[in-house]
Amino acid sequence: HMHGVPEDESPAEAPDRWRESHRFLRGVDLLNHGYGWEAHEVWESMWHRPATRPQAELLQALIQLAAATVQQSVDRPDGRARLCHRALDHLRKVREEGHRVYMGLELETLRSVLIEYAADPDARPVLRLHD
Repeated sequence: HMHGVPEDESPAEAPDRWRESHRFLRGVDLLNHGYGWEAHEVWESMWHRPATRPQAELLQALIQLAAATVQQSVDRPDGRARLCHRALDHLRKVREEGHRVYMGLELETLRSVLIEYAADPDARPVLRLHD
């Protein structure tokens, strides 16, 4: 999916403009369709130049969730669980900023997705966007 495609090095769009962020939305779509590595790469390109600190924390949580799916695909359940717990730490920092929904993601739902995926190898993380 990504071979030969140059990495987008532009700054991340402002968090309140997530609906216009092709990279962010592509990452969500890729993860939801089982392409964790590709989602990781897309979000990482945004994480290198985030617009805000909470955005960097959310992107890091998503990157680690995507990496957890890769760990699962190579039968490394300990790696999957460890990455989900790291993602929860980043997500906590976003929630501490007073956000309930950030970049279209309901943070409590995302927290539940991470906890479930850390514990259940048969779970499949799916991200749902909200206004």
